[in-house]
Amino acid sequence: MASHNGRMTELPPLHFAWRRTWPDEPHDQDDWVASPYEGYPSCLRIRKDKTTHGHVGEWHWIANGGVLLGRGWEPNAKLAARAAEAEFLKALAEGRTRPLGTKTASEIYARESAPEVDIDY
Repeated sequence: MASHNGRMTELPPLHFAWRRTWPDEPHDQDDWVASPYEGYPSCLRIRKDKTTHGHVGEWHWIANGGVLLGRGWEPNAKLAARAAEAEFLKALAEGRTRPLGTKTASEIYARESAPEVDIDY
């Protein structure tokens, strides 16, 4: 359940849909993003490193849930996507994040003693 304008709403099942970050760019652009629900902002990103430092050809992944949840390197896109998804799901299970759009970062890290109030307008 998520709160939207003071009302609790049921979220659809979690599903990561990966898409190109910039679909109008040339196809050699190896940069992808994903969101946990249709219509929610992206929270995961993978990109192939094409620079000259130690990770050339590897895939960098980032999991973001209002705050940086994790990042790392994998040898291919599939492993990078799975690592980003796993990090997001781990943070979700631990209560460190919510799908973006359901809670703000300040709400995620609000003091535990603060009471939750459901206001019906």
